[in-house]
Amino acid sequence: MRKPTIKMKTKFALLFFILFSSSSYSVNETYNWRLEKNEIGIKVYSRPMKGFDFREVRVVNKVKSTLAAIVAVILDTKNYPKWVYGCSSTATLKILNDQEIYNYQVTDLPWPLSDRDVVSHFKVTQDPITKVVTFSKTGMADYIPDAEGMVRVQNFQSITVLTPLAGDSVLIELEMHLDASGNIPDWVVNENMVAAPFNSTVSMIKRIPLYQAAYYYFIKEDLE
Repeated sequence: MRKPTIKMKTKFALLFFILFSSSSYSVNETYNWRLEKNEIGIKVYSRPMKGFDFREVRVVNKVKSTLAAIVAVILDTKNYPKWVYGCSSTATLKILNDQEIYNYQVTDLPWPLSDRDVVSHFKVTQDPITKVVTFSKTGMADYIPDAEGMVRVQNFQSITVLTPLAGDSVLIELEMHLDASGNIPDWVVNENMVAAPFNSTVSMIKRIPLYQAAYYYFIKEDLE
């Protein structure tokens, strides 16, 4: 744990990107999305959710890439600390099959707050007709015992949709919702919710070229 710095407030934003990658909660259509940031081709939206204190987040951007390369970046969880905003460590808990894993991740928070950890079920699927890839992450708070000195994130859900476009481009649409749990004021998290997904998206885009040789038998690239 670190002592407070002038950047302390900004660090709260990482809670909204605890697992890069909206949620099953997003069936709520009561509120329209509000554009919060639109820079360098990345759009970040938010909206309130009925029954929750924290806002829901949506990130949209387009990249030149294969589908497999983006899937590889997301599945390469050991390298999350290199690009996911605030991530300090990760561990694969269980591999169910080539398309499903259980993952553990720690997010660093400044003193005097406790670090947050989250256990998630990762699953990647592809529509055989449209070739659209869906990458879901669902929090599994009780999958392992609570870790000493950590606050377990109780509610987390996200979905990343990869839509292949003409010209070897991919539209990436991320939606997510989480409850950071513990004693973090709602207004602090909501005020900083844009910085974390935006910065993580910028970093992810920089890493995608490193994975262009990636191949998965369950991912088909060609549009028919």
